[in-house]
Amino acid sequence: MKHTKNYVLTMLFALLCGATAWAQQEFNPSNPPDPRMLYKVVVSATDGHYTSGSGSYAKDTKVTINTSASGANFDFKYWTKNGAFYTTERRFTYTVEAMDVRFQAVYEFNPSSPQDPQTPNEYRLYLVPDPEDACSFSRTSGAKVEAGTIPTVTAYASQGFVFQGWYNGDEKISESETLTTFTMPKANTTLTAKFEFSPTLPGDPESSQTNVNQGNVIGDLTGDGKVSITDVVMIIDVIAGIITDADQRAAADVNGDGSVTITDCVAAIDLIAAQQTAGARRMTNTAAKSKLDGFINTSLQKKMLSVDRMKSKKQNVK
Repeated sequence: MKHTKNYVLTMLFALLCGATAWAQQEFNPSNPPDPRMLYKVVVSATDGHYTSGSGSYAKDTKVTINTSASGANFDFKYWTKNGAFYTTERRFTYTVEAMDVRFQAVYEFNPSSPQDPQTPNEYRLYLVPDPEDACSFSRTSGAKVEAGTIPTVTAYASQGFVFQGWYNGDEKISESETLTTFTMPKANTTLTAKFEFSPTLPGDPESSQTNVNQGNVIGDLTGDGKVSITDVVMIIDVIAGIITDADQRAAADVNGDGSVTITDCVAAIDLIAAQQTAGARRMTNTAAKSKLDGFINTSLQKKMLSVDRMKSKKQNVK
């Protein structure tokens, strides 16, 4: 994905230079505007246990990092940060620093002893996120719960995922991320926390990422409900002054700083990358590059044709 993003950025700068030259706007590639820096927080766990908190954030953003075991025979031990011991708190708040970091939750396998007492009225409650990397939980999946009691379970969403509900099989049993209405039956049970991937502005995971006045999705200039390379090319048109529609200009301000610059193109590409690496939207670097190639080539041809026509009209007027 890194190579794909670099490739897209190179093409975008080429497009920007051509468009801004026609618009007679000054652009100095040796002195580009300072971007709004975003830092990656990568959260993982040994043995594939559940985690939440991964994303790209602005400096000083407070991020809640959490993990939960995917099986009852695993005990959480501690977190590492960039390979070094960090904390024994299973859930903690991290204030983003001016660097990329990687947190890993370390678990230890602890099989149940044959001598453990068996309680006839206790059954296992399994917790499953859908998609797999959408969340972590407030309790261990597979831990025993007494039948007839109401366990409290919270699903902590990862960046870019919107909670859709708790499900027991095909039955939706709650719309709240914190489940407090489920009575444990006299049987082992699996509950699924379902999410929908809806990428938000990197660094502001709690924002709805819509323009309050217009209802526009940030970065979506085409109005199709998602951010694609076509939207990135249209952001360049906004920078060049070719697109002047107020709604589209509002959607083009991806980083929310009140102006539309090349930085917004970079932020939009981050959104595209987030879409491509989540749930069913994952694709290989080769497939992603091929898809982006098509978008870029088509957009480049249309843009150059449009610029040539505008130049011709301008010359005719003279």
